[in-house]
Amino acid sequence: SLPAPLYLRGRDFDLALDARGWHWRGVSSAGEPLELHDLPLLSLPVENAALAIQAFVLLEPVWQPERVADALLQTRVTGRLDRRTLRSKGQNVPLLLDVGHNPHAASYLAESLAARPPAGRRLAVFGLLADKDLDGILDVLLPRVDEWAVAPLATPRSAPASDLQEALLRRGASVSIHAGVAQALEAQLAQAGEGDEILLFGSFYCVAEALEWLNRYAGESEHGDG
Repeated sequence: SLPAPLYLRGRDFDLALDARGWHWRGVSSAGEPLELHDLPLLSLPVENAALAIQAFVLLEPVWQPERVADALLQTRVTGRLDRRTLRSKGQNVPLLLDVGHNPHAASYLAESLAARPPAGRRLAVFGLLADKDLDGILDVLLPRVDEWAVAPLATPRSAPASDLQEALLRRGASVSIHAGVAQALEAQLAQAGEGDEILLFGSFYCVAEALEWLNRYAGESEHGDG
């Protein structure tokens, strides 16, 4: 009723992936076809990037493909396929933060994890709100994780950590329970060995607590205490 024009992926814009990168096609606000080729693989979902490019070109009067490609290289979504590095026991430990808290997001995360398996173990830290589809999330991610650490979140909406632990034990997973996200993260970091990586995912609350912990951890490291 606005009436707003509708742009559909697969009709008006789309993307294609290959071994070296990805390609985008779309349309300008005047209906002219536009294309970008050999874009770099990103640390965020390319489906989201393709949508953002189409929205951008509809608002931008001048088509500047180099500007779009440069912007993509500088773009990172905090907490979504967000890769960091921790230093522990003289070694670097990769940390991946992701706010996947429903089966669809968990499936996308599982595909990303399958594409980049660690040399060692994948150690998960997991917290979730009580109204989310716990079974749907665990079913797709269980094959991608070797050790689980679960914790309650700092909100009344949090699922009890005991519920998360019970659901994982029913699936035969190796799981430990902790008082909070920071404690779970510290426990996984303490046991991480060479080639291991830590995956921290679930609710936005879970990732937010981890980001606060990372800020403290960085400050302690600067003073030689980390």
